[in-house]
Amino acid sequence: MNVLFVCTGNVFRSMSAEYLMKKYLKDHNINDISVSSAGTTAHPQPSFPETLARLRKDGCDASEHQQTKLTAEVLE
Repeated sequence: MNVLFVCTGNVFRSMSAEYLMKKYLKDHNINDISVSSAGTTAHPQPSFPETLARLRKDGCDASEHQQTKLTAEVLE
C-alpha cells in the first residue's frame, strides 16, 4: 500500500504527516506501507525550523526533507 499526504507547500503539514507516519510504522514494525508527501504548489522554500524542531522532539528527523511538487508521476 502507498500513502501520499498532500498539502500546499510540502514544508509543514504533509511533510509532518509523512515523517510521523513513517515513525509510527517503524515503531510498530509495519513494513508493507510506503509513505510520502507532496505539495500542490511547492514553491522552493526551506522547511519551517519550528516544524523540524517539533518533529525532532517527536523522534523524527526531517532535516533532509526535499520538497516534492504534486505531479501525475507522483500520483502514479
